[in-house]
Order: sequence, then structure tokens, then C-alpha cells
Amino acid sequence: MRMQINWSAVTAVCAIVVALFTASGWLTDGLREDIRDLRQEMREGFVGMRKDIKALQQDVAFIKGQIRANQTTNSNAQRPDSGK
Repeated sequence: MRMQINWSAVTAVCAIVVALFTASGWLTDGLREDIRDLRQEMREGFVGMRKDIKALQQDVAFIKGQIRANQTTNSNAQRPDSGK
């Protein structure tokens, strides 16, 4: 007894499989682009943070220098909060 093959069903299954593979590839390409964009944004963010940290370091160094200069010039003066 031979089994009858329904070629319309086989064609439909093949079309569905091809469509799924195509959609999967399209989604994968989209995810790759999204990941590439996120990596770029992270790099730019870290570069910006480095610049901000360097600026803060310079500000802190400047403020420390001002404090030291004030302490040496006012070494004989009383502090206003010393209570004396």
C-alpha cells in the first residue's frame, strides 16, 4: 500500500520553514545592530566620564591649593568657630 503525498501540504510546510528562517535572520541582524549601538553609547559614556573625572580632579587640586594658601597666610588667626 503506497502512501499518497499531499504536495500542497509539503509546499506549505516548506514555505513556513523558509519564512521562519528569514524572520529569524532578520531579527538576529536587528539585534546585532542594537548591540553595536549600545556598545558605542557605552564607549562614549565612559569617555565622557573620564573627562568629568579629570575635571573634578583638577577642581579638587585647585581647592586644596586654595585651602593650603589660606592656612599658611592665616596661621596666626583664630578660627571663628574655635570659641575663643
